[in-house]
Parts: sequence; C-alpha cells; structure tokens
Amino acid sequence: MARDNDAPSRPLVLVVYSQAPDLPFIAQILEKEGYPADTAQGLAAAKRLLAKGAYAVVLIDTQLPGSEALQVFRESQLKDPHSVAVALVPLSTLEGSVAALRQGFYDALVIPCPPEMLAACVERAVERWELNRRTLESGHEVDALRRDLDLRVVEATHEIQRVNERLNRRLTRQNEELAQQTRFMEDMVHELKNPLSVVSGYSSFLLRRPMEEWTSQDLTRALESIHRNADHLRDLIEELLDSTRLAGRKIQLHPETFPASEAVRETVEGLKVQAAEKGLGLEMDVPDTLAAVYADRNRLRQILINLIGNALKFTPKGGRVTVSAKPEEGEVCFSVADTGKGIAKKDLERIFERFYQVQETRATHKGLGLGLSIVRGLVDLHGGRIWAESAPGKGARFCFTLPSTLTVPGSTDELAEESAANPS
Repeated sequence: MARDNDAPSRPLVLVVYSQAPDLPFIAQILEKEGYPADTAQGLAAAKRLLAKGAYAVVLIDTQLPGSEALQVFRESQLKDPHSVAVALVPLSTLEGSVAALRQGFYDALVIPCPPEMLAACVERAVERWELNRRTLESGHEVDALRRDLDLRVVEATHEIQRVNERLNRRLTRQNEELAQQTRFMEDMVHELKNPLSVVSGYSSFLLRRPMEEWTSQDLTRALESIHRNADHLRDLIEELLDSTRLAGRKIQLHPETFPASEAVRETVEGLKVQAAEKGLGLEMDVPDTLAAVYADRNRLRQILINLIGNALKFTPKGGRVTVSAKPEEGEVCFSVADTGKGIAKKDLERIFERFYQVQETRATHKGLGLGLSIVRGLVDLHGGRIWAESAPGKGARFCFTLPSTLTVPGSTDELAEESAANPS
C-alpha cells in the first residue's frame, strides 16, 4: 500500500493476515479512522515491510501457518521495542485469545467484528504505544496512565466477552429453531404420507379388477377408508395453511356477538364420542348466565377443538377433561383442563412456539406440532390473551380470553385493509 506523504503524521499500523481478500477491507477501515495502514499476507511480506521501518501497532492473524504469528511479533519488537502487537482471533477459536495474551500480545480482537470495535482496539493499542515511548520520562504519572489503560482494556475485554455470550446464545437459539424446523419437515412428510398411502393403496387395489367383480361390502369398506384418510389429509393441509396465513397475518376474522356458552356446548357435544372411544370423561363447567362473547364463531370453535383435542390426546384412559368459561371484566375467560401427566417447566415456556414439540411425546404422539401456535395466533388476532398452567404429574390447564363487547383487532375491515396493502 502506498503511503500518502501529505497525510497527517500518525502512528503507522501493520496488518498481517492470512486471507488476502480481507486485507483491503481492514486497511480501509483503519484509513477511515485516520491511521495509515500497510498490509501483508504472511511472514515474508511482513518482513519486507518491517525492513523498511517500524510500526506502532501490528495486527497479527493467529491463523498464520505454523509459528509465523509469533515470528512476526518478534520481528516487530526487534524493530521497535515499544511496538504493540494485537492478535486477530477467529470467532471459531475463542480460546486463541487467552493463548495470545499468554504469549505476550497486548490485546486480542475476535474477528469478524464491527468496524468501530476494530478502530477502538487500534486506538487503545496506539495509546499504549505512546505510553511505552514516554515511560522513561513520565515516572509515576506513567504508572497511573498504565493502570487506567489496563482497566479500560479489562472493561473492553469484559464487554467483548458479554457480546460473545450474547452471540453464542443467539446462535444456540437459531440452531434449535433450525433443528425444530427440520424435525417439523420430517414429521410433516410422515403425516402427509400415511393417509396418502392409504388412499393410493386402496384406489390401486380397486382398479385391479372391474368394479362389478367387487362385492358391495368390499367397495364400501375401501371407499370409507379412502374418504376417511382424504378428510385427514385435508385437515393436515388446512392446518399448514392456517399456520402460514397466521405467520403472514392473512387470516380474516368475522366477529359477531353470540352466547359464549353456546360455543362451548356445541364443541363439547361434538367431541364426546371421541372422548368416550378413548375411555375419557369430557365435562363442561359453564354458568347459565355466562356473558356473550364478541368473536369469530368458527375460529372460536377451532380454538376449542384444538385445545380439547390436545387434552384428549395426552390424557390416559380413565382420565377427565373439563372445559370451563367464566365472565371477567370486559371479556370471557375459557379454560381446558386435563388430568394427564402435565408439562415440564422448560417446555411450558415454549409450548406455543411454531414448530415446537415436547421431545418426550414426539415418538408416541404424532402430529405437525402447529396446533398450539395456531391457537395462540387466533387468540392474538381477537385481542385476547392465552397461557398454560401445569406441573409434571398434575395435568395441564390452558386458558385464554376473548372480548365480550370490545372491537376485535384484526376484524374484517382492518384485515381487509391489511390484505390490500400486503396482497398474497
């Protein structure tokens, strides 16, 4: 890099890096901050530049082959004993920071990093270089400055550690979300494949012979199975579509005022046969004077079916599921409680997340894992609240509120405007 003789006299910086494409970018950042910077790829190039003159600060990539990083460090010290060396440590090898400091480096900078962090690191190193040059003249004042500067380095190191911890937590969470999505794709393929295989298998079986050769009983049994699995396939696809529409806020509500007890009673009556087949009791605890609710009737029924269906799925034979509703100030509070094995605290905190499934139940209870996230999305659209209460071995209770007279956020008019602004 050519040096501008007309530029202000500032301490020179040498950047020794293993990746040639990154050198101009690093040099550009330093030049912008007012620090003339030379760059070198590897030990040989660094030696040639050091032979021409000393540098105040040397940024050395710890990923240089073999012991080249230490050799560059020693060469810069021979040229100027006051020179300050800073180790550039990749994020993937954070332990290299400690090793570099033990080897005599003044500071260690984790890369990649924001430009302002690089500039701040060089600024500290330049201050240390200036401090080193004044050591013989400064006496006690120098000691005080050094302590102050070291304190700043410690504070900066702690800040870097805090930033790294936040990054690690974010990366861990992103990896967990990616794993959840991968598991969801696997489950989705499995769930869609099963009914599709039945439909395909029965239809292929029937087509092997002319229809008149089959008995009416054979045809009825086959067509009933095809119809049952086609319905299941339709429900799975509708669940996927609802999840996608909620994520994009593309679902329209059609709210109306109607008796809350009516919605609970209709849903419970419709699921009593399913509960009886599983050997479970399905009860309703709703006062006759329960207030009206202002909601989308079909979506409220969908919320209740999802919650009751979940309770029936995870409650062992002989258990009980109770659906309740009670008036509260300006709203109605619904709840679905079961006598199942309950939910652990770590899962309770994430139970409404999209794609999240309790690991202990994935093998025994198949599904897409979208039901509770859809429920939360629908409750949110109504302007309500939803939460879960549980403890291992004590069953679970899912509660949600819906307005009794208030205008629903995301009602027909509002969502129509939003849909026009964000067409699908």
